[in-house]
Amino acid sequence: MSTAGTAAAPQAQPTYGPAYAYPGQPPPAVGGYSFGPQTAQPVAASKKNGMAVAAFVLGLLGWLLGWIPPLIPFTVIMLILAIIFGAIANGRANDDPAVGGKGLAIAGLVLGILGLVTYLLVVLFMVLFFAAIFGSIF
Repeated sequence: MSTAGTAAAPQAQPTYGPAYAYPGQPPPAVGGYSFGPQTAQPVAASKKNGMAVAAFVLGLLGWLLGWIPPLIPFTVIMLILAIIFGAIANGRANDDPAVGGKGLAIAGLVLGILGLVTYLLVVLFMVLFFAAIFGSIF
C-alpha cells in the first residue's frame, strides 16, 4: 500500500478538563480567557474623626505661632483646646474601631501637653529671672 497521493487526516487538538471558575461565575470562553462581568464590591466607609484633625492642627499651630510674643495668649488657648479635642478624639477612636484618626488624636494631645508645659516653664523662668534682677516680686 502506497500512501502517496492521499492526504493525511488532520490531528485533533488535545482537550483539557473543564476550566476552573469561581462559584457563581460563568466558565471561561473556549480558546481564551474570559474576564466575565466585573462587579464592584462595596467598601465600608470609615467614619471620620474631625476632633482628631482639629487637635493636631491646633497643637501644631500652637507650637509654630507660640514663639511670636503678641500671639502667646492665643496659642495658649489653642494648646488647651488641642488637649481637650485630642482627649475626646482618642476616646472616640478607642470606643469605635471604625473611627479613624487615633494617631492624629495622640499627636494633637502630645503637642498640646508639651506646648503648654513649655510655656509654663518659660513663664516660670521669666518670673524667677526678673525676681533675681529686680529683687523680690512678692
